[in-house]
Amino acid sequence: MSWLKSIFSKGASTLVDSLGGAIDSLVTSDEEKLILKNEMEKIVNANVAENNRHLEAAENQITERHKTDMASDSWLSKNIRPLCLAVLTSFTILFIWITTYSDLTPTQFATLQEWKPLLVTLLTTTYIFYFGGRTVEKRSKK
Repeated sequence: MSWLKSIFSKGASTLVDSLGGAIDSLVTSDEEKLILKNEMEKIVNANVAENNRHLEAAENQITERHKTDMASDSWLSKNIRPLCLAVLTSFTILFIWITTYSDLTPTQFATLQEWKPLLVTLLTTTYIFYFGGRTVEKRSKK
């Protein structure tokens, strides 16, 4: 989730720069400008740090859920990620086959097209989560 941290950091620096420009136009003395800019930077840095703590807490919760699932005696809880991946991949292949090789009425085709964004989003999220999560798990073990 380092890309989220970079988004927050970039937004914070842009905010500081824009506030600095506003401060320059409103405050006349250089000492006042410096004091206000420093205070704004402290506030923004505190906000970025708080966002980073929330992201880290969310990542830790996901890791704990995975550990709990793997410690469980349930077959389903241990295999839910691969099953979701297999089911969504199967549905995608079926969806492609139906839209390509079946004689669909315009209404049926339009209905299938409405489900396409949901399927794409679910499949993309699942692939990123499964393979990205596995990569992170493997690196953290090393």
